Amino acid sequence: MELGKIPPHDIEAEQAVLGSMLTDKEAIVSAIEVLRPEDFYRDDNKTIFKAISNIYAKGGAVDIITVKDELTTMAKLEAIGGLQYLAELPEKVPTTANVEKYIKIVEEKSLLRSLIKDANNLLDLGYSQTEDSTNIIESAQSKMFDMLQRKSQKGYEEISKILSNSLEEISKLSANDAKIRGTSTGYPDLDELLSGLKKTELILLAARPAMGKSAFALNIATNVAIRARVPVVIFSLEMSKEQCAHRILCSQAMVDSRDFENGNLQDKDWQKIAVASGEIAESAGIFIDDTPGITVGEIRAKCRKLKLEKNIGLIVIDYLQLIQGNTRTNSREQEIAEISRSLKIIAKEVDVPIIALSQLSRALEARENHRPMLQDLRESGSIEQDADIVMFIYREDYYRKDEAPPTNIAEIIVAKNRSGPLGKRELLWMPKYTKFASMEKRYG
Repeated sequence: MELGKIPPHDIEAEQAVLGSMLTDKEAIVSAIEVLRPEDFYRDDNKTIFKAISNIYAKGGAVDIITVKDELTTMAKLEAIGGLQYLAELPEKVPTTANVEKYIKIVEEKSLLRSLIKDANNLLDLGYSQTEDSTNIIESAQSKMFDMLQRKSQKGYEEISKILSNSLEEISKLSANDAKIRGTSTGYPDLDELLSGLKKTELILLAARPAMGKSAFALNIATNVAIRARVPVVIFSLEMSKEQCAHRILCSQAMVDSRDFENGNLQDKDWQKIAVASGEIAESAGIFIDDTPGITVGEIRAKCRKLKLEKNIGLIVIDYLQLIQGNTRTNSREQEIAEISRSLKIIAKEVDVPIIALSQLSRALEARENHRPMLQDLRESGSIEQDADIVMFIYREDYYRKDEAPPTNIAEIIVAKNRSGPLGKRELLWMPKYTKFASMEKRYG
């Protein structure tokens, strides 16, 4: 901070809040719900707010005498100006009816001071040249997001209001003849089972290698961006962003991916690619990040930024076991547990669904029935615990290659669904296009 510049504050508003708290119990509740001691600029006002909060937390009555006693116990009475200053506070309140406005002023000034402090800290870090620039940027993003979260925090809400909002949403769905509450996956049969991709849900998509889990996740992401008009971010830890983009384009265009990679394309293929490219360009947006060795903390910071800048509505992570934890542990199982918990927190924090891909244990290969079960989730049972939905992909053809012509039928098995039924849906697998389609859509 430049010398001579006084940080933003409003002493009169601080005194009005404290004066209201000394005379009106409802004002105490309103203030404690929003403010913290550090939100007050002057130390004496911080101390008085803390004393009132202590008394209220113990269930005591708040008035000038009880606050004086609490300050005496804290050995702070003289530091705040004695009983005389306490007695002056109620006189500085025009009306306790305006306490919400006074609280808002104090909160706003506090946020501005925090902003200035964080900006100065960033300047110091930049000039010191001791921190990597990426760490400084991520720290700045995190602090900015925390401030925005505080300004928009909702806190508790009475159940009748929650139900009223829910019933209004369901009424709209009914009036519009809609069948699902969340964002459509683009697969009607699956939507019926899941009720779409709902905000704050952590959706685990697991399969053995070569079952098509990356293809399925990219298909859903493309459907969401193009059909549902919802921006999507894909963290591709296995494929490069170019490979990821090529897969999306070939699937959408219905062009053989091998022909595309080899440049062996006919005129009709180029026409389909032109149409698909236009559809992707006009979509709500598909953002791809292929940062190798990305940490869950970096994913969190990037998702926060994309939520603010692009209003993303879906996060896809391919795949969970390639993410690095924020802290190193001796146990990979503990690290995976931390990662899965963090992903659930991100889903709630950013208010979007997350589809996280996961590997399955090799143990299922030894069974006669190769259909995946929850016990096959690799490395940690906490993945199952943290996920709201667990889906498996299973293709019988994969295990019967020499026995019969392939049917190209893929089973999407919903083995866990916190807010809905379990079940199985069948999709058509088209390996040539790395695409899954609804069964009624059989392409040549």
